[in-house]
Amino acid sequence: MSRATELAERLEVFAALDGGDIAHVEQAAAELRRLYRVEQRYQWLRERLLGADFSWGDPATCVWVFETDAPISADLDASIDAAIAAKD
Repeated sequence: MSRATELAERLEVFAALDGGDIAHVEQAAAELRRLYRVEQRYQWLRERLLGADFSWGDPATCVWVFETDAPISADLDASIDAAIAAKD
């Protein structure tokens, strides 16, 4: 279980015990899980960064180079998620 999932579940339990509005807690828990996925993707990319060119053919264009053997599609989030899942 990820740390984000654990924290999200604790939020839900606290709200239920408190008799509070569970909808707000569920929204916060969902946002926490989403942010955790973003952080995982960032860490995956950061570990593979080889270099960058901040003026690649045009001053307004930059290129980041990453080392990976995972296939990358137009849906970058899905590609990174698949590569992380394949590693586990």
